[in-house]
Amino acid sequence: MYYMNKQKVYGKFTRFLCQIVYAPKNLWVRHRIATMLQKINHMIKAIPERNRRYGVDRVGEASSSSQDHQRRLPNHSESSLFVRDNDLVGIEDGKELQLDWLMDNEEPQRTIISVVGMGGSGKTTLVAQGYNSQIVKRQFDCHAWITISQTYVVDDLLRNMIKEFYHGAKEAIPMDLSSMSYRELMEMITNILRLKRYIIVFDDVWSSTLWRDIHVSLLDERLGTFSSNPNRCCPQHLKTLAQDLVAKCDGLPLAIIALGGVMSSKYPESDWRKIYNSLSWELSNNPGLEVVKIMLLSFNDLPYQLKCCFLYCCLFPEDYEIKRKRLIRLWMAEGFIEKVRGRTPEEVAESYLMELICRSML
Repeated sequence: MYYMNKQKVYGKFTRFLCQIVYAPKNLWVRHRIATMLQKINHMIKAIPERNRRYGVDRVGEASSSSQDHQRRLPNHSESSLFVRDNDLVGIEDGKELQLDWLMDNEEPQRTIISVVGMGGSGKTTLVAQGYNSQIVKRQFDCHAWITISQTYVVDDLLRNMIKEFYHGAKEAIPMDLSSMSYRELMEMITNILRLKRYIIVFDDVWSSTLWRDIHVSLLDERLGTFSSNPNRCCPQHLKTLAQDLVAKCDGLPLAIIALGGVMSSKYPESDWRKIYNSLSWELSNNPGLEVVKIMLLSFNDLPYQLKCCFLYCCLFPEDYEIKRKRLIRLWMAEGFIEKVRGRTPEEVAESYLMELICRSML
């Protein structure tokens, strides 16, 4: 049709002449098209025959049986949770380092620990040893082990988390969990984790987008220091030191608030005693400068990057209302914000601001 319409011309006489001139060529083209159609028909008729000959229709059955076989394979990842300590060798250093990270109470905010490496290097086994440690379990109110794999559905991950939390608390899993929407699952998880310290292991993670998908559901309420004790009270072994430190403030509210901001990030008794001795020496030389010395202690205890950000605020006049977003952009422009993998500069700057606020510096 395409070939014949291409030669279409107007006028009876002209059309008659074209038919005579192009007749041989048209016959050849029609013969060539007919031959091609016969080949196509032959190929179509041969498809069912090849299907029967090679058993193509049984491929689906083979794949399904392969899937059944995969389902029957043991989950080596989760089986690491049940390996005994005396069955393992060569992980002592890694386990000790991991426990130090998990038991670090100086960081009140939510902490992420990534264990990466090639398959079969023992990542899951190492993490399982720390996760199963009774020392770690006593440190956290909630715990969950979630296996991700290459493909996952966020709603299913949330449901698995909820099941793990209920299982750890030895409570019955809600009957309507499977029918809950994404919003309902999020609300349930945030309610469970509110005012609690938790440890969650995401095992067999293949993509860095996982954290983007689930981090909203994991609360960060800065429950580092004293949070594992009843009513979040000061531990008995630190109570005497705490009372002595408060006495150093001589009843001055600003000094108490500033000192509380510093001590909220400290947990080991050695850190408390070090600050107490330092403060005692400072105040013995200048007993009339309690607030100044304690404020200076708060500043000296800041990480170096926070010191730059704090001192930068001196550019603003006294009692000036500083806009949060503007201050963050200025810090970024000055180069005060360090690069943190997996986080935007704005997020890092926001954490700096929150740290200064929690320390009562701003």
